[in-house]
Amino acid sequence: HGILHRDLKPSNCLLDKKYAPSLRPFVFESAADLENAADLLPKVLVSDFGEGKFIDKQRMADLSLHVDEERRGNTGTIEFTDPKLWVYSHYSSGRKLAYEFTKSSDMYSLGMIFCYLCAGCLPFEKELTDRTDPEKIRNDIGKWHSNLLPESFHEWFSDNVIRSQGAFSECQQDFNVLIYMLIKESSTF
Repeated sequence: HGILHRDLKPSNCLLDKKYAPSLRPFVFESAADLENAADLLPKVLVSDFGEGKFIDKQRMADLSLHVDEERRGNTGTIEFTDPKLWVYSHYSSGRKLAYEFTKSSDMYSLGMIFCYLCAGCLPFEKELTDRTDPEKIRNDIGKWHSNLLPESFHEWFSDNVIRSQGAFSECQQDFNVLIYMLIKESSTF
């Protein structure tokens, strides 16, 4: 819809009804059976657009609304914010953030939400325990992100899913690949 959320995190994702897990089959006889089962699941509603920005400027101009041209800066929640957004460039007038929020930065946040939902924690959570300096936290998350490889992510992810859920299924393997691709902006695994 031409909007960057800029603060996607679990607490900003609401369910439209209470989730009641049941023992439903994971193999369906037809696509219609799968769709019927999916219709019983709650829908996720995204909330809190306080940091959101419109990116479809032409549409907004047609609506005669003022659009803030600047989409750079530290906004959002540190654990779910794309580390690239913390990189500075130095100009003659001082420091300025080098990257702006994009669909890709919201996709990173979505990947971290999926990671948290599947594994029950975030990959860099232990390193951040009892830390209070946001600059050091950003630095550590940035290092984690730049050093992240598919193999190390898979090992961490499968260990934590098994620890929290007791098993690692084919579906969770698919989420492993999807999450890695979202947080690393990768089209291949």
